[in-house]
Amino acid sequence: MLRFLPITRFVLFILLVAPLSFAITVYVSPTGGDDGNAGTESAPFATLHHARDQIRASNDSQKEVILLEGDYFLENTLTLTEDDGGTEQNPVVWKAQDGAEVRIFGGQRITGWTEVSGSIYKANVGSSDTEFWTLSENGKRSLPARHPNHMENEIHGATKSTLDSKAQADYPADLFPSNWDYTHARVNVTCYGWFSQCRPVESVDFGNRVITFDGRTRDEVGVYWVEGSKDFIDIPTEWALDGNGDVFYWPAQTPIEDQVIVAGTLKRVIEFKGSSQSDPVKHIIFEGILVSTSDCTRHGLSNKEAVDGDNIVNGEANCESDYSRHGLIHLENAEHITIRKCRIFNAGIMGVLFNNYAQYNTLTNCWIEGVNYCAVYLTSYCIGSGPWDYINHHNTITNNFIHDFGKLWSNGSGVQIYQSGDNDIGHNLIRRGPRYAVSMKGMSDTTFIKSNNNNIHHNEICHTLNSTWDTGTLEAWNAGTGNKWDTNLFHDIFHITIPTRTYNANGDPFPVGIGISQRHCMYPDAGPAIEITDNVAYNIIDYIDWHHNAPGGGKTFPNSFYPHPYTRAKAKAMAEDLGIAFDDIGLSDDFPFPTPQVREYEYPVEAEINPIYEEDIYSLLGDGAGLTGVYYSGADFDQQVIARVDPLPAKLWSTSPAGTNTWSARWTGKVVPIYSEEHRFCATTNGGCRMWVNGAKVFDEWETFSPGEPWEAKDTRLILSREFIPLEAGEEYEVTIEFFSQSSDANLAIDWYSHSMPTQVIPTSQLKPDPAIEVGIGGPVAGNYNDKNIRLSLAKNNALISVPFKGKHSVKLIAPNGVAIKTFKGAKAGNYSVSTQHLAAGVYLVSVQSDKGSSVQRMVIRK
Repeated sequence: MLRFLPITRFVLFILLVAPLSFAITVYVSPTGGDDGNAGTESAPFATLHHARDQIRASNDSQKEVILLEGDYFLENTLTLTEDDGGTEQNPVVWKAQDGAEVRIFGGQRITGWTEVSGSIYKANVGSSDTEFWTLSENGKRSLPARHPNHMENEIHGATKSTLDSKAQADYPADLFPSNWDYTHARVNVTCYGWFSQCRPVESVDFGNRVITFDGRTRDEVGVYWVEGSKDFIDIPTEWALDGNGDVFYWPAQTPIEDQVIVAGTLKRVIEFKGSSQSDPVKHIIFEGILVSTSDCTRHGLSNKEAVDGDNIVNGEANCESDYSRHGLIHLENAEHITIRKCRIFNAGIMGVLFNNYAQYNTLTNCWIEGVNYCAVYLTSYCIGSGPWDYINHHNTITNNFIHDFGKLWSNGSGVQIYQSGDNDIGHNLIRRGPRYAVSMKGMSDTTFIKSNNNNIHHNEICHTLNSTWDTGTLEAWNAGTGNKWDTNLFHDIFHITIPTRTYNANGDPFPVGIGISQRHCMYPDAGPAIEITDNVAYNIIDYIDWHHNAPGGGKTFPNSFYPHPYTRAKAKAMAEDLGIAFDDIGLSDDFPFPTPQVREYEYPVEAEINPIYEEDIYSLLGDGAGLTGVYYSGADFDQQVIARVDPLPAKLWSTSPAGTNTWSARWTGKVVPIYSEEHRFCATTNGGCRMWVNGAKVFDEWETFSPGEPWEAKDTRLILSREFIPLEAGEEYEVTIEFFSQSSDANLAIDWYSHSMPTQVIPTSQLKPDPAIEVGIGGPVAGNYNDKNIRLSLAKNNALISVPFKGKHSVKLIAPNGVAIKTFKGAKAGNYSVSTQHLAAGVYLVSVQSDKGSSVQRMVIRK
């Protein structure tokens, strides 16, 4: 045995001087686990917190936590600190076992349901003091019972009176039930989407129809709804608490005992938070897990406000107070954290929040859905509340599906950036929200601007701007320098969502100043210039508005364009003609879930609306060409001037089609519904308008209109049908629309919506002209047309516009939907060439405005 001693000493020497590498893997199971176990796969731990503590105490260089299949209900936030991180070479990994369905909930499961009536059940969850604001079924967001319902949108035109720290709103007699339970109800108030907040209902005077809020509102009440009353439950997935500790619910699926229904109790479910900026949590990977159901605050606040008891004090705009800074997944004092291949559902406030000190973190290949405010938020300190240093930067948000955000606050974003820079936001699919897809905010005082050098690129954005205006789906307000918007795709951005109630407490029509042109794909508002290149858009209302953006100074626009074809295929062809790799935009092929827009599976949707995907809707569209429009001089159809087929009854006229300031028009034909559902029709206009469907009057508002707010010359009011009209898909219904104007800046847009269809302009394909009216729509495709101010020559693929006189002038090419898609300005006689190769078929207008007079020529494109 002695002869082996030298070898043993040699091995011992090697072990002492060589670097050692040890690994530890612990397993957790919510069903078969026990915290007294060894933490192996066959004897797993039971709780995530115990697994964290065991990993934290280990000296191993490689650490991994494997979550076995099942549902984990957290009573406390799972917080990972600097003691739980790894290194660049050996990050700590938290992940689901391969192939396992792992769900973490920020709350507790509700059981013990009893049937109340019909499809509504109840369960006791505590006492009169019990309070929570979010609920989920099988991980998906359930709807706080509200009135009006989601598809009916908000109540518009309510009045407000300030009572020190209180506010009031009145309502029409037929809006709410004569009596309703408000013990757990809130009023959601928004001022056209700029700012939004929730206020608990303090009292209701049912006799005088007055609701008193617990807390002042930031702005006057533009629109509002009420949620949280059990008396409002009328569709599946709606829920409410009463004052006795009972929760009432209409489940999406039955039997209810088999569904995992969870009450949110935690505002943060997973938290990566170091103790300070100098001691951040680092190098953790969180992978393959569904995280669902974080709770909301009692006072739902957006933008900085101080909370002192029940008193709400307004503060700095565009900066969230600590009261609202909670992410379902929350990063703070965090570096090099990677969250990937996760599903992040039903966030009470933010989906993922990168708060204050957050650097070099990555969110990738995740599905984020059903978020009350912003799906992803990158933000630093507000002025006066922390160190004003460059501490939030170099984060990557890539290849994520971000869907259905801003559920509670209408100014929510898919991705929000505030005082955060050098971030990469690319290849995300962002859809379905009331306002921004991506927003960048800073300060008007440039000393404090930190939102610099953000790269927003290759994102696909659709179905946003659903209920707000004066904005863009990609927006910046006083952001910093060096920002880029490059190769993003915008589509199906509809022109306005019409609130369904525009009546005051007396039931009278309530005029509201809404600029239907103030909705843009890109909206670089106040602040330094942004480099904007190679962006693509189709089936939208407006492309870009520079607004208050600093003139010159780096605004570049090569190869950016505004295609008018209404299909993806035509937009793709146009992009490729310009050298833009259309297929590179949006989610990449390695996105780990079935791509939602192509419906590779039965999509789990909220009950109040079915998703509209372009592949679905275009398969249902008809072959209509529009309505027959007859234009008259005078406000009462005095003398016919012209008859033509209008592709869309949505116009922004810069000059009167009848040639006079006071004029009228009548459109007739047929409308063909896409869905067999009840429909409501809406008009947005600054003139008089009335409408009939199958001989039944839909609305009649024929008086003149003066805007209540001096936002712009094109301010409009909303005219709505009071009733839903049952229509059958594919059937043809007679339609008549009448309009008059006393202005050269006349506006009109006609919308419709149903349970399965968000508010949108009626597609041309669903409108058929009146065959009994002879029309002259402007002439053949080729030929020469002249008037005193325009000479128009049309060839196969281009049009030449000639202005024959000297003097300042503006020439606009106006698309069939009324949007000016090309503008030229000159000071002398000249020629302007317009390519028509990629323009959709329809009637376009060429308008000249000058000190020599104004004139309009119609340009017809037939394909």
